[in-house]
Amino acid sequence: MSSSSYKSAKELFVSDTKGSTITHINLISLIAFTSLCLYSSLRTHLPFFPPKNPFLLFAVQFVVLVLPLLGAVTYAAQGQSGFEALKWNVVLGMPALAVCLRFDSKRRIVSESIPTSSPNPSMVDISTEHSFKKQQQRQITVLQLPAVTTWRAHMMIMTVLGILAVDFPVFPRSLAKCEVFGVSLMDLGVGSFIFAQGVASALPLIKEPDHLSKRIGPKVLASLKKTSPLLLLGLVRLVLVKSTDYPGEHISEYGTHWNFFITLAAIPPLQMSLQPLFGYLPVPLVGLLVTFVHQLFLSFTKLQYWTLHSPRTNIINHNKEGLVSLPGYLAIHLLGLSVGLLIFPPTPSHFQRTRSSKVNNSDSSSEDEADIKDDVIEDLKNGSIETRRLESLSGERDDSKTAIELCSYGVLYAVLFLFVRLAAPKDDVSRVLANLQYVLWITTFNIFFLLLYIVHDIYFYPSLTRKPRATDAAAQLGPTAPPTSTNDAWAASTSTSITRPSLSHEPSRDEYGYGQMQAHARGGHGNSRPGSRQGFLTVEDSENDMAGESGPSKRRRSARKSWEGTESHFKGLKVGEASRSSKREVTVSQEEESLRKSSPELLEGFNRNGLVIFLLANVLTGIINLSIETIYMPDGTALGILGAYLLFLCGFAWTFRGTRLLKL
Repeated sequence: MSSSSYKSAKELFVSDTKGSTITHINLISLIAFTSLCLYSSLRTHLPFFPPKNPFLLFAVQFVVLVLPLLGAVTYAAQGQSGFEALKWNVVLGMPALAVCLRFDSKRRIVSESIPTSSPNPSMVDISTEHSFKKQQQRQITVLQLPAVTTWRAHMMIMTVLGILAVDFPVFPRSLAKCEVFGVSLMDLGVGSFIFAQGVASALPLIKEPDHLSKRIGPKVLASLKKTSPLLLLGLVRLVLVKSTDYPGEHISEYGTHWNFFITLAAIPPLQMSLQPLFGYLPVPLVGLLVTFVHQLFLSFTKLQYWTLHSPRTNIINHNKEGLVSLPGYLAIHLLGLSVGLLIFPPTPSHFQRTRSSKVNNSDSSSEDEADIKDDVIEDLKNGSIETRRLESLSGERDDSKTAIELCSYGVLYAVLFLFVRLAAPKDDVSRVLANLQYVLWITTFNIFFLLLYIVHDIYFYPSLTRKPRATDAAAQLGPTAPPTSTNDAWAASTSTSITRPSLSHEPSRDEYGYGQMQAHARGGHGNSRPGSRQGFLTVEDSENDMAGESGPSKRRRSARKSWEGTESHFKGLKVGEASRSSKREVTVSQEEESLRKSSPELLEGFNRNGLVIFLLANVLTGIINLSIETIYMPDGTALGILGAYLLFLCGFAWTFRGTRLLKL
């Protein structure tokens, strides 16, 4: 067949698809989660699993975690009822259930051998300056959330599998991208990629509490610089596709010159330009406002008609799909950002509680230390600094609380999605327009599947998600001595007290050198007074401590010295003093330590170098499509090619799983 005739046949092969049903797509996607449950049940219950040999381990993870996804988008996807996909879920889920019921959990033994009141000192970020003026600029350590790693990796595998599998007849046409309206697996993959990008973009806002107070111009320029490689990749792809007369190019997806890489590059700078709103409006509300306004323009102006029917007469008309869909993808990114701000901090309300104060205090660097000290004292009265410091010092994350709040957001978006579908039955989900229904569908799907992965970690790896043993704030901050009349109320106190929590939530007098800490605090300028909270360092302005000097300068100098004394003690804990002084010292074996990670190594490799693997997958897809006539391949041959393609990508991810090859 000539190249021109084959190109026309390929364009017909990928065009005019109507999509599938949401239930069908959910059941297909659930196979990834079921395969993970099978692997985790083997890992946490069988004594000889996982294998120690790295090649054997790679083979097991490839067979259990990746090959089921190939079956999910081929044989399990036949028909639109979802019955075949349901059978695959049952086949994978029953062995997992049988293993959990038949064998005792190794995880239970490990979790019981690790003291719950002992946060890992290496998790504490104490590298920044500890003066009052720099207090608000302290970086917060964000612990890894394995559920996000696994969720993003599975999303990436499904994406790279779909971009090649769609060119073969073994891939059902109902899963290919819809022409205009409808839902399909590949439409889901595009939106999920943007959503995952939004989730990851929450980390700078959490790690740097003063990020919102920075000027917008430099942040936008920095974002443009970081995303410029994506823009370059989009231009390179455009040149290659046009110069090679690539078969199956479908310009109605994004336009004549626009492509998905350009959309990826445009979203982060647009998000940066909206960051001033985050100090006054919740991030989910900003995302919903963007998509609602976008939908109003689609519904009550000629924008939708122009996008779908206008001729391509100029550069804007040639790329109308990419331009019109940009606000919708921005909304998906913002809603993903809101989820990241919810799940990454120690508590779901961390960012919401601090966002306004960071914006309002953007000029705090011009204040003198005495005023800052007064602000710190006032915050201590309200408990806000104690809470923030506790969160940054704690190595714990309450995933149960996070799961509950995440579920509530998922229900909210699901209700909105159903309401919009009932209110506008003529307008269906549209990836081309990235309309309101598409945004709500993508957000609802990813929230509930991310929730499944968090629940998976809670069940299979409970020590990773254990809450502090204390049941109230006072118990978390440390044991309290009987109160006295000298500090029943802040207003009645004649001295100024600035408290700072110790490292452990529930320290006994023998744990972590408590006596040494108390002696250290008394030996410095901070003395412990009757009724003060034990386990805290206290800075006082009393006649005994300030003999010979008085006034704000002495108070400031005393505060700084006590802070430095605390810092030196924290550094001592960081290098292992805590474990040496603990009477409940526990030696964790290498096997037990490996069980703390709930993300399989292969999936961690996909997550660490996701963008590089995505680029490599696009290159391989182009080479295969230029080499063979994919639309005429028998199913057996197509499965062999897809299997080899997946094996190569997985081998690449496994080889570089410990190295980040490209960081944007």
